[in-house]
Order: sequence, then C-alpha cells, then structure tokens
Amino acid sequence: MITVVIPVYNASEYIQRALASIQSIKAIPIEILCINDGSTDDSVNVIEEYKNDLPNYQTLRILSKANQGAAAARNEGIQHARFPYIMFLDSDDQLAPNAIDIFVDALQKYPNHAVYVGQLVHFKNNQIIKLKNHQLKPGPTTLSEQPELLQSIGPGAKLYHRQWIKKGFDSGITFCEEHTFNTRVFLKSVFVLNEIVYYYTQDDRNSITQDYTNLDKYMKDAIKVRKNMFTLINTTNDIETNVACDRVKAYYSYRMDNLIISYLLKNALQQKASIQFQDSIIPYLNHIFEDTYDEKSLIQLIEFLFRYLNQSDRMQLNLYLRQKKFDFEKLNLNPNHKMSFIVKRSLNNTKDQIKLTIKKRLKH
Repeated sequence: MITVVIPVYNASEYIQRALASIQSIKAIPIEILCINDGSTDDSVNVIEEYKNDLPNYQTLRILSKANQGAAAARNEGIQHARFPYIMFLDSDDQLAPNAIDIFVDALQKYPNHAVYVGQLVHFKNNQIIKLKNHQLKPGPTTLSEQPELLQSIGPGAKLYHRQWIKKGFDSGITFCEEHTFNTRVFLKSVFVLNEIVYYYTQDDRNSITQDYTNLDKYMKDAIKVRKNMFTLINTTNDIETNVACDRVKAYYSYRMDNLIISYLLKNALQQKASIQFQDSIIPYLNHIFEDTYDEKSLIQLIEFLFRYLNQSDRMQLNLYLRQKKFDFEKLNLNPNHKMSFIVKRSLNNTKDQIKLTIKKRLKH
C-alpha cells in the first residue's frame, strides 16, 4: 500500500534508527526502498542486517547508484516504488509512532487527495521541539486557500499519491530542490492532519545552512529555485485570481527570503565566509525586485547584509539600492550606517545641484 523511500548516503550511524521507526500496528503492507547514493561507509551492510528483523508486513529493497544527491535518489525511489502511495524519510530522521496508521486512516476517511500533510517536529538531544510556524489549519485545502502550506515545504511528514509526483525533484539543484516538487502538489488537493507524524533530527553539523564551503552555489541554486517557483505560480491554472496568486508569491517570499536566505547569509557572513557579491547576492536581490515580494522579509535581508558585509560590498549594496530607489529610512540599523546613507545621498544631491548650475551658466 505504501512505499517509504529513504535516500542513503554514509548513514551507517543512524540508518537503523530510521528503519526501526517504520511501524504499523494495523500491519499495513509497507515497502521500504533504500536508495544507496554512493555510500562509502557501512550503510548497505547495516541495512542488509536489518532485513533479518523485518515484520512480515514489510519488504525491504536496496537500490545502489552513483552519488548524485538526495533529489536524484528520491526520484529513483519514485520511479521504482511498487505501491501507489509514497512517503519520504531521510536516513537521520524518524517517523513518529503510528505515523503510517495515521496516514492510512486519513486516506480511508478522506480519499482522493494528492497529498496528506502531517505535523513535523524537531528532535534534538532526545527532546521534541514543536514548531509554532508549522501549525496549519487541518482539513481539505489548497495552496491558494492556505499559502502557509509553504511552511511545510520539505518532503518529510507527507503521504503522496504517486500519480501527482512523477515529475520528481529538481535533481540538478542541491539547495531547496524540494520547493517546486511540493508546490506542484500543493496546487492540487491537500489534506492537513493535526497529528505529529515526523521527527526531524536537528543537527547543525550536517545542515546546509551551516555549511559555507558552497555558499555561492547555494545562492545560485536559490536564484534558480525562486525563479522556477514564481514561474510555476504565475503560469498555473490552479490559482483562480491574481489576488490569490500575489498572496502565494508574497508568502513564498517570506518563506524563502526571510526564513532561509536571511538565515543562511547571516550565519555565513558572521563566520566571515567569502561570497561573490556581484554574482550571488545582486542577482538574488534583482529577482526579489522583479515580482511580488514580502517587504518585511526584504528589509530584514538587507539589514543582515549591511551589518555583516565587508565595507566594499556594503558600498556596492548602498549604490545598488539607491538605483532601485529603496527607502533607507525603513531599515533598523545603527546610527553610523544610517548616517553614511544620509551623507552619501547629500553628496550626490550636491553634485547634481552643481552640475545643474554649471549647465544653466553655460547656456547664458
């Protein structure tokens, strides 16, 4: 009935815990499909050993492939899944107790939805941490009705009908590759559950938002994803009005620009990570200004940049924003930063006035 797809890359330390969390009191038929994404550790042997402990209602298969990342591994799982309903479980996460049964109950009571979305909690140091911003209104819904679905934009805590996810994840992208995948499904029919179904392991050591070695690549991926998302939202027939379309785009701007990119850049720049300002940050800001955006998120992003960029990049940002006619008074910055804007603006106004005076005198 359900295939659980697990991308596996060097997960020997915790894959057994993930496998053991896949349980069903009702003995629902479950296929566990582990996609070995080029692991170089003992992951495959650990999974093979776990086969000896499988309940009789479960089957387990391992498919091995060259390392291409989690998105490509999940796509492999979609392609080879034997059951019509699919869940994704990361190898360092866990399903909550009875998660499978909770989803099946919902499926039987409220059939024919493209995706069923449960509640996700963080799991750190054996403690459950509930997320306030993941509280969605339960029941049937769509993205146009509830843009807050974009808070739950990762693949965890969801049961998908396979027919709606055949297009798969953006496998050429490492950062935020799941955004268009879930948005395509959210534009169809969604059913939100109240129950907790997924434990997300919060480990900052393995978090992309704590990895600054590929910062420029992540920013370029973010630009691609943001453009793909806005194209998808602008061209879909599943959002009936322009007002609803703008609400969805504004909420995605909040989700991406505030909760992801601002956080990534703040942490990276605080750690003095290098970033190509002209190639990474300016193109991202350009795309924000091109379409609907959440103003508070833009302001917060700009504030982070002014606080943590080096002096040279800060001056370039100042010039760029003045060209965009951005209102600097909206920024909550220290007096020195604000004074620099006022001084530069005054100097430019003075220069313009001098040029105008010279032109007038030349005419006479």
